[in-house]
Parts: sequence; C-alpha cells; structure tokens
Amino acid sequence: MKYEIKHALNEKKGVVGIRIHRLEDQEGKTSQKGKTPLPEEVKCYDPTGDNSKKVYAKIKENIASWVEEAI
Repeated sequence: MKYEIKHALNEKKGVVGIRIHRLEDQEGKTSQKGKTPLPEEVKCYDPTGDNSKKVYAKIKENIASWVEEAI
C-alpha cells in the first residue's frame, strides 16, 4: 500500500484517506482508532458516529465530496 500511495503522490494524483474505526464486532463492541499508515500530505477524514451504521452513513454522505477535493 505504501508504494501505491507514494507513486500516486509523485504522479500528482488525488489520494484521500478515510479512517475506518468504530466498527462493531460480533459482541457489539466498537473498534478503536489506530495509527494511520498514510503520509502527512494525504488528507485523512475521520467520519463521526458512535456505531457502524452511523460511521458508514457519514462516509456515504461525504465520500463524493472528499474524493472531489482530493482530485
């Protein structure tokens, strides 16, 4: 993944990062935010929501504008 990101940045292509956490496991517990593997020059969005459905809804609501901003 790191190679592809660096290559895209070198080619002046848009790269967008979306943090995917707060996802529920089989017991209904949500995952915690981890360290991002993305370089600082990649804007990384952190969708709000306290459960999987709300996080996915926020991504669905905003992904087009986030991608457009990256390109």
